[in-house]
Amino acid sequence: MKRNIADVLLEALSDSAIVKPLARDDGRRDVSLSSGESGIAVLDIPQNTVVVNMHALSPGTVRAFLHEKRAWLSGIYAFAGASDDRSFIAFVEANDTVTQRSETEKRLSGAVCVMDYCASVAREFCGSPGLLDGHSRHFVKIKARGRVNRRFDFNRRLAANDSLGNIRILEGGRIPFRYLIA
Repeated sequence: MKRNIADVLLEALSDSAIVKPLARDDGRRDVSLSSGESGIAVLDIPQNTVVVNMHALSPGTVRAFLHEKRAWLSGIYAFAGASDDRSFIAFVEANDTVTQRSETEKRLSGAVCVMDYCASVAREFCGSPGLLDGHSRHFVKIKARGRVNRRFDFNRRLAANDSLGNIRILEGGRIPFRYLIA
């Protein structure tokens, strides 16, 4: 029987790598992401979803492969879980600085590699073969620039954000979770 990805990641990863959600009075959960000087809140996280801070997951490994001084996984998060009988993993860059699209693609590609590594560890040590099999992958960049009043239109046709070539770009400091995987 295939185990829930959130349960396996909670078992396999250290507490410092997991971003703890904040519970609201109405029972819904939010998570706060660091994006430099600004903060981004992702609202209404599903119950069986885990948020992984990719930089906290492997800061030593990241620095071992860099020849530059900046940490290229800082501000990168992975949301893994299931919602409405649909398994997903969303790779999110939360950033308030202007970066080239190629830089965002490199950072999110690094996050994919780290999660693939986690899946290998889960297969070998947690008895969870095929941990990421069947999960839809989503790639998102969130720009934390002021307040954006535009509404997300679910009725119009959305470009798929299922590959590094199709990154969804969102703006604002408070983003509903469904925008990440819509």
